[in-house]
Amino acid sequence: MVASLAIVFSLWTGPFLRTQTPTAATQEKDSKIIEQHTNGRGAIGVFCELRPDGACLVQQVTKGGPAERGGVRPGDLLLRLDPADTGNMVEQLAKHGIGTRVTLPFERHGERKQLVVTVGDQLAIALRGAELGDASAENTIGDIYANGLGVPKDYAEALRCYRKSAAKQFPAAEVRLGAMYENGVGVPKNMNAALNLYFQAAGQGSALGEFVIGNAYFSGIGVPKDQEAAFAWYSVAAKQNDPDAEAQIGYMYLNGFGVAKNPAAALDWYRKAADQGELAAYIGLGDMYTNGVGVPNDHVAAAQWYRKAAEQGYAAAEYDLGMMYAIGDGVPKDTKAAIDWLKKAAEHGDPRAKPTLEKMQQ
Repeated sequence: MVASLAIVFSLWTGPFLRTQTPTAATQEKDSKIIEQHTNGRGAIGVFCELRPDGACLVQQVTKGGPAERGGVRPGDLLLRLDPADTGNMVEQLAKHGIGTRVTLPFERHGERKQLVVTVGDQLAIALRGAELGDASAENTIGDIYANGLGVPKDYAEALRCYRKSAAKQFPAAEVRLGAMYENGVGVPKNMNAALNLYFQAAGQGSALGEFVIGNAYFSGIGVPKDQEAAFAWYSVAAKQNDPDAEAQIGYMYLNGFGVAKNPAAALDWYRKAADQGELAAYIGLGDMYTNGVGVPNDHVAAAQWYRKAAEQGYAAAEYDLGMMYAIGDGVPKDTKAAIDWLKKAAEHGDPRAKPTLEKMQQ
């Protein structure tokens, strides 16, 4: 439930973020990235926060991109193009051919609307935005190379682009760059640099940065373990309706970590996160109904919550649902369904699933 990112003990910014005059070597590197102008992935030029339900909350619109021309604004909630497709909005958009006109459903100030945009090439849009000095576009180029999205993975290129974006104090790039330093990806592992970057993002009001700080204190990564401090940081992120933070607050209230145990409060926070489609909250609610903590003991309701997470590929929920089918707990007993769910859990990395399957199939 808690990610393994850490945060900060220092207020200074390390030298790796200082702006430098381009050298011949960096100018040559800048030319290299322009050699490939496209990556073949459909996009419209937005930087957005993906919600657990697959919608995309626009944080920034790339300069000169299709979204800007089409009238998309920061704060718009872009909805999935096809509700029958399990992919999120960005994944669905990437499937459309370059030059395709699509009707984009979205919400603005709570009102459902739609507009028509022409899909462009993700890398081409980002390169154009970067030429115009757009920090979010530079961050996108970093994402493309870090993840090999239509191009060969190139961590050095990703690092360069994240640095350029972070130098303009773009919080998402600061977090991504921090993760590269923390994990030693493309650079020697440097926890101090990582911690400074995470803190810098949090200091700019980034909910992700605030959540990462909470993770650090919760797990004692880079800072002394302090669950009260973790709870405080999660609470700051939750004020921005961050569903990860809301679910973690529910978990802490349920178990009395960093705050007095309060099942009623846990239920409220889990429900807030679940309303945004947060899978960890589905699991938390399932556990509460399974154990009758803060709610009546109701294994039928528990199975329903586990199913919501399992249907989106959450391994722990797949395992729990499989076990319920195996013994007929909250659902009719169904060995085939049990095996199917346990196989999915094993494929998605739940360590309990494989030995359980082996026992069942003996």
